[in-house]
Amino acid sequence: MPNDTRVCLNAVADRRQVTQHRFVSVRSGIATCDMLAARRAIMTRCNTIGNTMQFPDGTKAGLYGAVAGAVVVAVVGFTLLGWTTAGTAQRNADAATSTALLAAMTPYCVATSNDPASAATLAEIKSTNSFSAQRDLIEKAGWATPMGGTEPNRSVTDACLRAITAKI
Repeated sequence: MPNDTRVCLNAVADRRQVTQHRFVSVRSGIATCDMLAARRAIMTRCNTIGNTMQFPDGTKAGLYGAVAGAVVVAVVGFTLLGWTTAGTAQRNADAATSTALLAAMTPYCVATSNDPASAATLAEIKSTNSFSAQRDLIEKAGWATPMGGTEPNRSVTDACLRAITAKI
């Protein structure tokens, strides 16, 4: 190898690419590299490879298959397997809670209306024809207020009123 051609390892950008080019000068044992020649060598190498990324032949079909498989799994999971989103699960839990509260509180409300101390309120409910007035009487009597609660539950009030009027 002639003295003027040597291998120069050059870290260009952060790519740490190895290029071979000529030294311009050697001064006191320190070689300075021709940066223009290094850049030309890198660009020549990049142009021979091509500027676009090359994929193997089956990659496109494989990616399409993966996307189609994910769509099929999602559709089957949500329609047939019972998967739900967080919002749907919350709505279902709220509905189940309301149903359980009605199932537990309606018999309590009806039993409270049968108490001899509540006879005056029950007679007033029988004499009133307005649904909203009857509902207000049940709420004021506290029959639809859950134990430990401070305000009556409107759903319990309506269920209790239907049960009491059906019994009357």
